[in-house]
Amino acid sequence: MHKRIILVILAACVLLSMVACADKDKTDTAPSSDVIVHTPSNLIGFAVQDTGDMKVYEAMHSFICTAADIGMNAKLYKFASQQELDSAVDDAITDNCDAVLFYCENTAPESGMEKLEKHGIRTVSLIQKNEKASCSIIADDGDSQMLAILAEKAVDGSVLIYSSEAVDISALSSTLGEKWASTPIKSFVRTEYAYNEAKDSLYSYLVNNTSVKAIYALGEQNARPATLAAQKMDSGIVVIGCELTDINVKLYDEGLYALAVTPYYDMAARAVYAMQKLADGKTCEDEVCSVHLVTADKLEKYNSIRHNTAEWFGIQG
Repeated sequence: MHKRIILVILAACVLLSMVACADKDKTDTAPSSDVIVHTPSNLIGFAVQDTGDMKVYEAMHSFICTAADIGMNAKLYKFASQQELDSAVDDAITDNCDAVLFYCENTAPESGMEKLEKHGIRTVSLIQKNEKASCSIIADDGDSQMLAILAEKAVDGSVLIYSSEAVDISALSSTLGEKWASTPIKSFVRTEYAYNEAKDSLYSYLVNNTSVKAIYALGEQNARPATLAAQKMDSGIVVIGCELTDINVKLYDEGLYALAVTPYYDMAARAVYAMQKLADGKTCEDEVCSVHLVTADKLEKYNSIRHNTAEWFGIQG
């Protein structure tokens, strides 16, 4: 009799254990109660801060065209303030986007990314890495790369960094020495606003620092005085500037060697392909895109992108 009672108790314990395990499995595998199941729509969005910068318009143009190429619908959500960004996120949710790309220059997208992810909408960050995004398409810091190219041009000489703000020469010299060369690096900070005054000031510096054989002009506005001052020296100084602008494009005729261009167009295209994978339920790793060195022989391609973008958005001048 006692044995029968013990067996009944044991059987009851085993049954309770099985039920508990089953409930635990249901709890572990069930979706979180605060995540909404997303129904695919074949629509991707681009929450983009409209800075008026041509590079940003190039990214928008690339986003739309690349999406069309792979058979996805695309929509721009342009904003200028944090409040408008929050509203854009709500619009993307209402439109049931499968994924949203973010470009934010001085606004915070984190809360918007979290909100989208809770609705099952994946997110991608453009240019800057963001831990809240499903993945990021990141612009590489091309300064060391550009300095390495100039170091090869500055045989038995030095490379000058010409900028509007002070730069950390010791850090750049260390990085350059570790990876590429031990060419000396100097710096000269532009303090004049007018181009001619800036050119004359830099020229005076070069006259007294004849070891400079190459110049890296940081900032879109500094390629012009750097190129004109180098041309006035008439000693074969090689100049690399930053970014394509209407003014900088004309500097190739003045002897500019190249421009370091952040490839917004290419990066936006890569973002679209990442969004397609994310919309299919796949994962994506961060991508780092190198700065492009645009020499005169490559100028036509990049100019074509700029002109097509300007025509697409009706940008004048």
